[in-house]
Amino acid sequence: MIIPIIVIQFLFTLGITGIISNITVFFKDFEKIVNYALQILFYISPGLYSVHDVPEKLRTIFSLNPFTTIFSSYRDVLIFAQMPGLTRLTIILTISITIIIISIKLIAKFEGNYAKEI
Repeated sequence: MIIPIIVIQFLFTLGITGIISNITVFFKDFEKIVNYALQILFYISPGLYSVHDVPEKLRTIFSLNPFTTIFSSYRDVLIFAQMPGLTRLTIILTISITIIIISIKLIAKFEGNYAKEI
């Protein structure tokens, strides 16, 4: 089950990267915002701790982070030898494909303006 999780993480990262790279061409300062956002995302993603260590009130907020599902899936498969939550992974996969489609459309729409902006 590790391969599907890796593919889902790759697709999600690919879609987000496509959108961010498109925006960064036109708004140079957006790169700094993304750096801060990635640092915050790193600390609120349960890579080094379990979601069960988070207070009950904050778990819903943590569950909105797509990497919570991905990290929990890795943990379930690699450490606990359990099946990951397939429902949540399917939702992340659907979101990832949607983001990739949006990214491709944005790149196709603004492709002619890249040379002017750079």
